[in-house]
Amino acid sequence: MRRGLSFWDILIYLGLLIIIGWALLKSLGVINSPTWIDMIPYYGVGLAGLGGAYKIGKIMNGIERLLHMEKRFNEVETTHKLCIEGKLHNSPYSKK
Repeated sequence: MRRGLSFWDILIYLGLLIIIGWALLKSLGVINSPTWIDMIPYYGVGLAGLGGAYKIGKIMNGIERLLHMEKRFNEVETTHKLCIEGKLHNSPYSKK
């Protein structure tokens, strides 16, 4: 199941499209450029980099959440096991 493109995906593709378009037009001689036009690839790299950094940040955040959930699951599982075995003395379920 695929969701639509997010703003950040569009930003990455727009940056790459700017770089490719500029390179193509420059190589064909369409762009005989002043300095600000020569800077277009840097704008494209900046947009693509910004979008990519955001996406990497979201991926890292997801990984951290999964690791936290795994740690919490292991704590609950260990506590449950100790309760069942009667080794957890401060639990209301431990055998007295």
